[in-house]
Amino acid sequence: MTHVKIGKWKPVFKGKVFTIEQVKSVLPNGKIKIMERATRKSTIGVIAIDSKKRIFLNYEYKIALKKYIWKIPAGGIKDGETPEQTVHRELMEELGYDAKKIKLFYKTMPQNSINKTHSIYLATQLTPRKLYDEEEISEIKSKPMTIDEAYKMAKNGEIDESETIAIICKLYWNKQIIDDFVEE
Repeated sequence: MTHVKIGKWKPVFKGKVFTIEQVKSVLPNGKIKIMERATRKSTIGVIAIDSKKRIFLNYEYKIALKKYIWKIPAGGIKDGETPEQTVHRELMEELGYDAKKIKLFYKTMPQNSINKTHSIYLATQLTPRKLYDEEEISEIKSKPMTIDEAYKMAKNGEIDESETIAIICKLYWNKQIIDDFVEE
């Protein structure tokens, strides 16, 4: 079986969030194909769970989408920061809480044209602690809800951001994880 010959990825644009890279490939039939991908620093998402076993969703305005959306607290990992430190910072910035206990829930794989990983963490034993970030542009409103309520919102279209839907469905299908994690 003949394989595709892939050259070296080269940056063609570097922005604040994304770097666009191209690579020249030679297909088994000899044709040349230029592929592109957007590379972004890794990000985290947090499923914050309170003592009543409710999760928190944020309702926030997203400039690129020109609308408010429901999503879990999330953000990019800053230089010199571990994913766990990012979890604590994002919880304080977006929810006004910190967590005494965090655990990796799952990690996404890079996609074909988007080169980034997104690690989803569970966080519990929440304590009030606010951290203000002057870079936060949008006003964020957080709402605690059961996983059943969140799943219903995803199912009926109130939540329309695909990554949040996937996270909610994965947690809904594995509800026992919430009980087990809170009670550990």
